[in-house]
Amino acid sequence: MRRTLVLLVGMAFLVVSAAPAAAAGKPMPVTGSETFFLTPTCDPGPPINLGPSFSPACKQAGPNTTITVSNPGSRTGTFEGDQHFEGTITVFSNLDFVFRGTLTFTGSVEGCGEGTVVFFNEGYGNFATGLERNVQHIVPGKGTLSVKGKLQLVGTSMNTNDIFGTYHC
Repeated sequence: MRRTLVLLVGMAFLVVSAAPAAAAGKPMPVTGSETFFLTPTCDPGPPINLGPSFSPACKQAGPNTTITVSNPGSRTGTFEGDQHFEGTITVFSNLDFVFRGTLTFTGSVEGCGEGTVVFFNEGYGNFATGLERNVQHIVPGKGTLSVKGKLQLVGTSMNTNDIFGTYHC
């Protein structure tokens, strides 16, 4: 009887300790696209002129210009819903740029449910030749959905990116 009880307790421990690993799931591919609307706080001037509605001066550091941006947008595909990016873009004299900030997604994630997912977003490119790198890392514990993953975005037009990568709930 004692031996049976010890065996049952041991088996129960194995089942319970294995449950979280099964719940995490294996990484799944992300598909979809995003559309965004660039809303800078200032116009850096030539050669990037953003228009007269952005009259405040950008931050200058030698030949470099830093622009604070707030980009609303939407996503379709694995991540279906709205997004909002808050961050900075630093533009260099040769029109290269780097950006970084936080992107908050609100909507549904296939297989994970509905809620928010927060990403650290960074990348670089050139205003003349386009986006070269755009990576989004999910920040654990910041959104209401328990999603993990890393996304890579590839520009398909001026304000649209295709989304690739992996995620799991």
